Amino acid sequence: MDTWKKNIRAKADRTFKMMTVDEFDKQARSFVTEFVTAISSENYEDITRPEYQKLLTMLKKTSASRAEQGFTPTETAFFIMSFKEAVNKYIGQHIKEPKKLAAEIMIFGSLIDKLALYTFESFVATREKIIKEQAAALEFTNPMIMVWENLIAFPLQGILDTQRMAKFATEMLNAIRRHDARVVLIDLTAIPAMDTATANRLIQAIEAARLMGAEAVITGLSPEIASIIVKLGIDFRA
Repeated sequence: MDTWKKNIRAKADRTFKMMTVDEFDKQARSFVTEFVTAISSENYEDITRPEYQKLLTMLKKTSASRAEQGFTPTETAFFIMSFKEAVNKYIGQHIKEPKKLAAEIMIFGSLIDKLALYTFESFVATREKIIKEQAAALEFTNPMIMVWENLIAFPLQGILDTQRMAKFATEMLNAIRRHDARVVLIDLTAIPAMDTATANRLIQAIEAARLMGAEAVITGLSPEIASIIVKLGIDFRA
């Protein structure tokens, strides 16, 4: 595991900038556990067989997680490919006969290549799904409610990323000008989560509203979103 981690640090330094060491260790331990369980069947070639199901499920979840975190397909596949060097080192410590050593390295190298390819394909499939969901979200018009004169409300819902937040900001500012609004209610009750980049865009939208003479009021904050806003050091009373 230490050899594997060193390989990641040496050749993929972005990994530990985009996830914590604890997160990496958890993924790595899970992979090693399922890998050892799968190969205990002595099937080193066919990863479609039942003994590899848990390992493939784990890799699919890891790919989805890394796609959402912003990793590239290559970086995600490298998570598995870099394991090869650690395996080769382990084999070299336990097998000294050259021909047998070469054969074992070839067998496990081929197996890890298959797992890396599966991880790559899973990542691409997840990324395509995310892109389609983002495109679909951008097609929605954020609903505006005219509460009363000079007061408008936007009950937001669904997935809220930076692109959709940028669209919302434009719609909100246009609505402020169109209705001469002095107060804007932004209801986040139906927004389950929000990353820091999107939260920053929200803050920028609120500041832009103030420049136009409107006070923005946030309602329906979930504990997760409230925690992100606190970490950003935002004071809505300003």
